[in-house]
Amino acid sequence: MILLLNFCFMKECVLQKENPYSIYAVAHTDQAVLPFNNRGRTVRIVFASNIETQRVSVRFANYYGDTPLPVGAVSLAPCDKNGSLHSGSILPVTVEGKLAFELAPGEVCSSNPIDLAIFPGDHVALSIYYPGEQRVVSGNRLGNLTLRSKPGNYCVQETFPAPDLISRFSRTMMASGATAQVTTVCEIIAQSEKPHRVLACFGDSITQQGNWTVPLQKLLLRRYPGQVSLCNLGIGGNRLLHASPPEARGAYGPAGVERFERDVLGLHGLHYVVLALGLNDIGLPGTQGAPEEDLIDLPQYRAAMEGLALRLHQKKVAVYAATLTPRSLQKPYDGKRESVRCALNDWIKTAGCFDAVLDFDKVLRREDGLPGMKEQFALPDGLHPSPLGGLWMAKSIDLSLFGGESIA
Repeated sequence: MILLLNFCFMKECVLQKENPYSIYAVAHTDQAVLPFNNRGRTVRIVFASNIETQRVSVRFANYYGDTPLPVGAVSLAPCDKNGSLHSGSILPVTVEGKLAFELAPGEVCSSNPIDLAIFPGDHVALSIYYPGEQRVVSGNRLGNLTLRSKPGNYCVQETFPAPDLISRFSRTMMASGATAQVTTVCEIIAQSEKPHRVLACFGDSITQQGNWTVPLQKLLLRRYPGQVSLCNLGIGGNRLLHASPPEARGAYGPAGVERFERDVLGLHGLHYVVLALGLNDIGLPGTQGAPEEDLIDLPQYRAAMEGLALRLHQKKVAVYAATLTPRSLQKPYDGKRESVRCALNDWIKTAGCFDAVLDFDKVLRREDGLPGMKEQFALPDGLHPSPLGGLWMAKSIDLSLFGGESIA
């Protein structure tokens, strides 16, 4: 009887054990080259959760700063989808018990746990105030979030100003929001007794802009409420094999194969990864100081993708590869480069190293066989999918791919 009671007690403890799961993550790059900055301002970041939790923590990073970065205040609160905080619900975020703290160059730190009840479908706002005069350089421009940036400390203000004309334009006509950056925060982690699954979308600006990840997140919430969390790890201009070219000055991030361990393997509760990199390895060489010799070929691409897939499978994570999306012919992207893209896509669809293929090329490409996307599916640059194109990309994905445990 004593042994049985002990066994039952141990089983109950195991069932009640909380585990960490990523509910939000950002792949950082060096933002110093960009004209807009968060110094002296509050940035408010709004994200939707598909995880039920009573406790969260925030991880901060100053990966690319070369001086200590003061953070004056941080708050976390449930909110509406536009970023207005629910009255009486604003919680301070502290690091080592301090409301204000400093991040040394390259430093990563975690907040104290925050008792905040979050349920599937809830929107949450993270507000960060930077009181200093130095530029805030470590972060990302993401188009899939409700972002506001305003001079002064607004961490405890329930309402925040609407986006200005430039910001609204950038969200509808460009690949990502140009006037506000997600800075310092790199991950928000939920503690939960219930099992959850985390999906990482690892890509370039086509992922970063959020036009396919946001509708996919909504579809997952509807199909698997409280079960699957999506993290957008896209970086604009990012390449699989090469880092930012000289003229981009770090804004395009490290090579995908280099940032993979930090940005993907470091996520808590990782179950699935969508690999969607390679288009800039074809289109970027010959521009912004990137040499023509950087142009990727099939053996290089195959070796890199097989390597990433192997590392994920070793961790029992399912790997889904996305075909490279169509683009119009614009110098230096010519017919030769288009043939490289087609060759890489042919290999993706027949490779044996992926658990499934998301054929975005098939969804978006012109019906007459000419290079490029259907007109209604493309932004004016002919490279990035429009919101409608992104919606169709998301709706083409078999949601059953995210309905179970990771691979055996």
